[in-house]
Amino acid sequence: MPANVAAAVAKALEKLPADRFESAKAFAEALGNPAFAVAGTGASASGAQAAQAGRSRRVATIVASVGWVVAVLARGAAAAGWMRALREEPFRRYDLTIGTLQLMVSSDIALSPDGRTLALAAREGSDEPAIYVRTLDADLGFRKLAGTENANFPAFSPDGQWIVFRRRADRALMKIPVGGGGAVTVVPSGKLDPFSPQWGHPDAIVFLGPTGTFRVPAAGGPPVRIPKVTSSSIFALPDGAGLLFSSLNNQVMYYDYATDSVSVVHPAGNAPAYAPSGHLLYVSPEGGLFAVAFDLATHRTTGTPVRVLERVGRNGASRGYTVSQNGVLVQRDAAATGGLNDNVPVLVTTGGAQDTLRLPVGRRVNPRFSPDGRALAMEVGAAQRIGQADIFTLDLNTGTYTALTSGGRHSYPVWSPDGQRIAFTTQMDSNPRVVELFITFADKRAPPRRITTIRSPYITASQWVDDTLLVFSKSLSERQADIFVMRPDSGSAPVPYLQSPASEFEPQVSPDRRLLAYVSTENEVDPTLRLRDFPTPVGTWNVSRLGAEAPRWSPDGRYLYFWRASEPLDSLFRVRVERTPSVVVQAPEFVVALDADNIYSWDLHPDGKRFVYMAPARASATSGGPAGARYFILQGWFGELRRLIASKGK
Repeated sequence: MPANVAAAVAKALEKLPADRFESAKAFAEALGNPAFAVAGTGASASGAQAAQAGRSRRVATIVASVGWVVAVLARGAAAAGWMRALREEPFRRYDLTIGTLQLMVSSDIALSPDGRTLALAAREGSDEPAIYVRTLDADLGFRKLAGTENANFPAFSPDGQWIVFRRRADRALMKIPVGGGGAVTVVPSGKLDPFSPQWGHPDAIVFLGPTGTFRVPAAGGPPVRIPKVTSSSIFALPDGAGLLFSSLNNQVMYYDYATDSVSVVHPAGNAPAYAPSGHLLYVSPEGGLFAVAFDLATHRTTGTPVRVLERVGRNGASRGYTVSQNGVLVQRDAAATGGLNDNVPVLVTTGGAQDTLRLPVGRRVNPRFSPDGRALAMEVGAAQRIGQADIFTLDLNTGTYTALTSGGRHSYPVWSPDGQRIAFTTQMDSNPRVVELFITFADKRAPPRRITTIRSPYITASQWVDDTLLVFSKSLSERQADIFVMRPDSGSAPVPYLQSPASEFEPQVSPDRRLLAYVSTENEVDPTLRLRDFPTPVGTWNVSRLGAEAPRWSPDGRYLYFWRASEPLDSLFRVRVERTPSVVVQAPEFVVALDADNIYSWDLHPDGKRFVYMAPARASATSGGPAGARYFILQGWFGELRRLIASKGK
């Protein structure tokens, strides 16, 4: 037995309490300190050494009979049972100051496992968003992490040495060393569009995408879809055995990798996370944070939940809080929000007046005005169910809300030029790489009619130009999207319009049928809005290089509108497009800044004086932005957590 271990155990077994260690922490330090020895008291050095040797022999005899005791003490001093007895850092709560940075509030502030380093997605002035990092024990401010330009959704690796993030320009999942170095691709660019990554185990990263939840090796490789996990909030458990997630009916669920099974962990809650204190954390619909005892081995809760934070503002894909392994917590102190899934359609006039359309609670995307402007077609998704949606229409005069489909994954409605029919795409559950194109009557006089089946993981119907042409982007693979045209007739096959190594999407043909606007990822920094001749892509004109997306033409074709995603508000711009004697694109003009739920989910009214966009449910029609929020750092929070639970008798 090492002399220091014998001396430490001997001191712990002293008869008088005053002669023992003052705390379990001091005992653990002595076990790990080779130089530790029991000092003599009132005797000569040789006498003290002899006394210590005698104690060591007695201790060795005791420990030899139950040798596992010392092994457990030495290896398990930091385990959960000992952690409860250790003296912890005093509880402190203070503001997190980010200076002049503009935080991307759709992604969480990430916290390293040791609670020392923060990482957040933000922009400085007019720069593109990037990942900024700082340490909590040195007040040096945030520094930009080179190689993370145009990034969001940061998350630390379990050892705290890497940060995984989403590169917005090409929708790729990247990782980069915290100390600096080149970024490494985990998931290449494409229509998979990874966001909200979770690096809970050293070997694997899980993330969300438009079509569900995926798992990918941390070193990179083919992502694997997890069909049984359909949620807007996931948490990878540190043992690598499975995931916590929020179900469709707001239950906290557990998915087990080994058995490919799902079980209920807790009957209610959103944005779940596991805290190393031995608790399941989750956000209530009202915005408070709750904790309940959780066994990581059995994945079961015990006891009664306790409200431990009054306000945690979930915001979009952000859970609103982050906790480290040693009890540091970052809190977004804000009112309850609608979350990722609830939004409301809002009509906005060019003068800035807003009118919220009264509809049931839900999530809606891709609104499209009918040619006469009297109705809207849109996707309506079930709460907290990414990728599952039906096509609805809303009569803007009568308020009649009509479902055109029922069940399935129906997306991207577009109106026929006469306003009688609607085309949409349907992704097959049996084969996610096969998409069908349907056409149905807006008045439901007949059931939907399938036009064609296309082997592609992702298709976006964009525009029905006339009675002989439908324009859409089709993903040839999960890494590339190109633009095709086709006749809206049964058996028609898509014909390529524009194909390149980059991705092209969001095609919009001008009213005079001479130009096509689209978004390209060719420059690999920001999505670039471009114009090409139509129907033959001859000339090329850049409209904007600064993150321009979601284009729409004015009814007279003189202006092209587009969005720039930003925080805290997204901005709508327009450019004037001259055509004589040649195409000339004027400088962008600012139109309005709004808190949009999704900049792609908007449409310009046929009168050119109004538009519709989807606002997060948290924002009112007149507020123009989200509720105010502050960020707090809570150090020594595990002790406060146990105090709160004990004070409430749970």
